[in-house]
Amino acid sequence: MLPGSFTVVSASTLEMKKAARSGASPASPISWSVSQHGNSISISPTSADFIGKAPGTLTDTERSLLGSLQRAWDTREAGVAGLFADMANIDSTQMYSTTINSLTAAEDIGRTAMGQTLTGRKSLNAAFSCPLFDGSGVTMRETQCVWSRIIGSRMTQSDSSGGDGFSQDGRSYRLGGQWRIRPDWFFGATAAYNTSKMHTSDGLTSIKGDSGDVSFSVKHQTGPWLLGAALHAGYGSYDSNSLFMIGHDLWSASNTNEVWTAGLKLRAAYEMTQGNWYIKPYADLDVLHTYMPGYTLSGDGATLTASSMKEWSVAFEPAIEAGTRIDLGKHGWLRPYVSAGVAFIGNKGMNQDVTFSENNGQGITFRSSSSLPDRLLNLGAGVQLFAQNKFEVRAEYKAQMAHNFRNHELSLRAAIPF
Repeated sequence: MLPGSFTVVSASTLEMKKAARSGASPASPISWSVSQHGNSISISPTSADFIGKAPGTLTDTERSLLGSLQRAWDTREAGVAGLFADMANIDSTQMYSTTINSLTAAEDIGRTAMGQTLTGRKSLNAAFSCPLFDGSGVTMRETQCVWSRIIGSRMTQSDSSGGDGFSQDGRSYRLGGQWRIRPDWFFGATAAYNTSKMHTSDGLTSIKGDSGDVSFSVKHQTGPWLLGAALHAGYGSYDSNSLFMIGHDLWSASNTNEVWTAGLKLRAAYEMTQGNWYIKPYADLDVLHTYMPGYTLSGDGATLTASSMKEWSVAFEPAIEAGTRIDLGKHGWLRPYVSAGVAFIGNKGMNQDVTFSENNGQGITFRSSSSLPDRLLNLGAGVQLFAQNKFEVRAEYKAQMAHNFRNHELSLRAAIPF
């Protein structure tokens, strides 16, 4: 359907007791007029306002989509006439909202790249791994150890202009170790296997993924200073299922997406002690690159094609950790600790160009964006048990918080020093 006049009634004799009027829903972005010419009645789509009729707060992706639809309507683009026909039959704001969310499935799929980028920062952090109290004091020193850790997490985001809502549950199994390579110099390594399941708040997209990552670090400790650098590489494979509900039309599409990440971390930390307490301010600078190849979703004669995604992210985080020592006599000691920091993330958005077309027509093209939060408040608390100079057990809680975004994780780690 395109702008024009459509005759719906034609008769040899036509008698009207009441003026004809359109029965189209005001929730539809397409408005209609009715006119009578002799013994015929015609209806015409007089105007379309795709952005103005959109309910709720629009994301950048949704605004780009609707702007592209408006241009296609204004230029009478025949390749999306079928899509306009489906949208003309929209009869509620909920149906229009669902249509918009269906057409912006690429934004939801792009969140896998966002999540793996955040996982890359965690992988880099994990390479700084084997601190213990030095002797009977509270000064922390790097040591040699091997360790393993299991992590459970839940990430949520509510609907906002920054993106549609979703929830994601994840689990990670991580191994690592650290070795002294020369006096006051240490080499660390870690590798992890991660699983995740994500569901969007509108119920239209679900994603199940498996990923792995490795990180390597070099650290130098001199007095109260710790200076270090780390490198990271990661790969993930994510199976997505997207449901498209456009007007009264319904179809689904499945796909497998890959995400690659690489990163660098620089860290400087300085420890201060007072009595039985220590305070350690530190600063991290992370640089990460994320790549997701393009893909195509198709069904019911419609095709959604997304280009590849390539993005650099830079994060600077000043933070502080504070803790104390509780001696357990011959059994060892406990280290309760807390940490807080703010990560400032520079990222233009994980963008990709998306084309939606029907029956091999020209279609419309818009920009899909899955953005990282530009600021993250990082909070942590944990307790470390070092027992009989033989093994270490650590339980830890971490939270990342931003506007409309939360990520909580619990972990349990066991280590053996040598």
